[in-house]
Amino acid sequence: MSKSQIETQKERILEYRDESQRLDQCSRLYDSSVSNDGFELDASHIVQKGSAFLTKKRGKEEY
Repeated sequence: MSKSQIETQKERILEYRDESQRLDQCSRLYDSSVSNDGFELDASHIVQKGSAFLTKKRGKEEY
């Protein structure tokens, strides 16, 4: 193989590797075996904090 052929092969390998990693990441998004408990707890906590903040803000506006 010539140097240019080797370089072409290296580029293809890197492209395939990158594409494979992207596909792997996409498949994880839809993988039901991956737990989203941490995310759900964080989201719930954020909603609670936001609700408490809005309640306090509304209470101050009434006075």
